[in-house]
Amino acid sequence: MNADMDRPMTLKRTPKPAADDRVDPIDVAPPAATDAPSSEVTAPAAVEAPAAGTAPAAAAPRGKKREITVPLSNRISLEASQVLERAAEEAGSIRAALEQAIFGQWGRP
Repeated sequence: MNADMDRPMTLKRTPKPAADDRVDPIDVAPPAATDAPSSEVTAPAAVEAPAAGTAPAAAAPRGKKREITVPLSNRISLEASQVLERAAEEAGSIRAALEQAIFGQWGRP
């Protein structure tokens, strides 16, 4: 059988780009909720630079800083899995049980 016959010579339809294909999601602010939809496009308000010699305003405090984590996926024996499940019930989660076991055996970094 000829390899050319496996695929059609032309596509019946062309792929369509996404509506936001050329929009950078970081640059776009989510639309504000309003009662009536508006078709007007407004420019963002200009931000004034602080006058020379004045201290910049303090940044708004952010929420709790996220802890850096590393994904862990390992195969363990059925016996070890049963012990881990019991430990997770006592510690509150599998992650907490694993961290307690590791820090208990080898200490903290």
